[in-house]
Amino acid sequence: AVHMTMLGGQPATVDCGQLVAPVDSLPQRSPQAVHSALAARFHGLDVVEIGTLSGDGMNCFAQVARTAVAIEVDPRSCGLLRKRVGSLVARGRGNYSVVCDKYQNGAIDADVYTWWREHAPRRLHMLTNDGILRDLQQLQHRGQLRPSARAYPLFDHKLPSDMASWASLRPWATWHANVSFNECAESRWAAMRSFVSGILWPSTKHWGDSGRCSGRFTVAEIPIAQWNGALR
Repeated sequence: AVHMTMLGGQPATVDCGQLVAPVDSLPQRSPQAVHSALAARFHGLDVVEIGTLSGDGMNCFAQVARTAVAIEVDPRSCGLLRKRVGSLVARGRGNYSVVCDKYQNGAIDADVYTWWREHAPRRLHMLTNDGILRDLQQLQHRGQLRPSARAYPLFDHKLPSDMASWASLRPWATWHANVSFNECAESRWAAMRSFVSGILWPSTKHWGDSGRCSGRFTVAEIPIAQWNGALR
């Protein structure tokens, strides 16, 4: 479990690894420990996730957020998200909306926006963190996003492009945390199950992802109104 301090000063403990059985594998998605760190910040807030994939993070955020919206452009992932949210609602654990579109096509007002652009660059059309922040800030300037809205981008320490982006954005961060994770045992078990069931047959290429099943991420909070990419 990740122990954090909420924005209101109250302690919160969230363990997404216990709350959610992941569908996507590493490094396709961000780690469960990172989801836990985010969820601890998202208690009682309106949350938007850009690029939700199968919803392993969102299915945890939605259990603590006031409202939650998953934005995902892939129709197959959207279908799975709608099934997963149905299960979440049926169990009385939370709820979220699914928007199957580019995030630029609809202004969704929220307290916080989170994404990890590196996890699926084709889905996010190779957008940069700066580009997403700029788009959100433009919506804010038009009065479509609340002035207090904050961004929570993620940075994988094993990706040089992520770390270069974090170095440039750090001056605007009002909070950040370095989150260590290790899902290697879970990854090996998932690979074995898939192999036995024939999903990976005859290829075992997914077994080679073991180098990405542990490591460290930086999670940052950046007030959208304060960010100024022109100063870089």
